[in-house]
Amino acid sequence: MPFSHAAEIGYDGASLRMDEVLECMSEIIFNKVKRRRLLESRDSHTQPIIDYLNALLLHQNFLELAVPELRKHILIVLQKLCEKSMLYPTCYTLDDIEDISPKGAGGFCDIYQGRYQGQNLCLKVVRLYEKQDQHEMLKAHSREAILWSQLEHPNIAPFYGVFCLKEAHGRICLLSPLMENGNIVEYLAG
Repeated sequence: MPFSHAAEIGYDGASLRMDEVLECMSEIIFNKVKRRRLLESRDSHTQPIIDYLNALLLHQNFLELAVPELRKHILIVLQKLCEKSMLYPTCYTLDDIEDISPKGAGGFCDIYQGRYQGQNLCLKVVRLYEKQDQHEMLKAHSREAILWSQLEHPNIAPFYGVFCLKEAHGRICLLSPLMENGNIVEYLAG
């Protein structure tokens, strides 16, 4: 597989030309057998594959040169790999969140606040109920993290990463900046 040397590339395409990367990715993504084999990955290669696909999606040359259809399908493959493996791109995994405290609750999530490297963060934690399929909820959380990480718009809070909240039974948190004016309801009421 072309991903076995992804670390040598440094995830920035420095030692491969982007057209070669795109050709290789197209061959894998648009070939049903190769794509299925990629999605069935469940070993030590899974994390580097996830990291490589994410790096491709973020790479400026990829954004300029790739056809939208390839980008869309790479994003789908990345999302499915993350859902099945319960892994996230390494660059989004944050540790050492400090001063964690409950802030509020929404319909499906509990909101905590914390600090990371001096910045106030919002920690979105999916609320799990006994009757719910926890695996399905975690898959949905994984899907949200991958899609949110690809969004960039002035009206959308940036995605900072994921964090395992030990105080909440090891649940995964999605991290974003803590908004000074609170949530949208608090902002509109003020």
